[in-house]
Amino acid sequence: MVAGSFLEEKKLAESTFDLRNTLADQDYPTDTVDVWLDRNIGRELAALEEKIADETDPEKLKALEEEFDQKKRKFAESKYTFHITGIPLRQKEDLQLKALEKYPFQRDPFGRDDDAQALKRNRYLRTLIFEAQTTKLVRWDGAVQSNLDLAFFDWFTGQAPDHAINALDRAIGKINEETDIQRFGQQDPDFLSES
Repeated sequence: MVAGSFLEEKKLAESTFDLRNTLADQDYPTDTVDVWLDRNIGRELAALEEKIADETDPEKLKALEEEFDQKKRKFAESKYTFHITGIPLRQKEDLQLKALEKYPFQRDPFGRDDDAQALKRNRYLRTLIFEAQTTKLVRWDGAVQSNLDLAFFDWFTGQAPDHAINALDRAIGKINEETDIQRFGQQDPDFLSES
């Protein structure tokens, strides 16, 4: 072994780095989810689709198709796009702790978690998650919601149709799954192990 290479190896082994710099600009997965908030027009469109499929009279069919196109344009104006992002595990845990602090475990006479308290805690946690993971909300015409704070999401979860809340829940769940895969993927990526 050459003395110079030993010193070079020792120097490499003793070089320093700061992992904080690497993680400072950590990217998390992002996505968008579209929701249409006008339930009534959605139901009317579904009913019109059935009528159009069954209609044989050309004049009536044309009238139904025109009505469908009008309602479809109006329905498009109820579209909102949520921009969402993954967040660090520690931030998720902090949100859970915040929900537990606000709505701590309470036991019923049988020692079980009180259902009402658990429901309040879960509702509050979902609101905290929506706030933490939504980066922007854009209306169909490009206008952007100005205040995406906890009060807004509390109002939203109380007023929005179930399908909109569920769509946002699912999209955030998918983002969190992608974040977890990145976070917990301990094996070398396949492309690095190929020779």
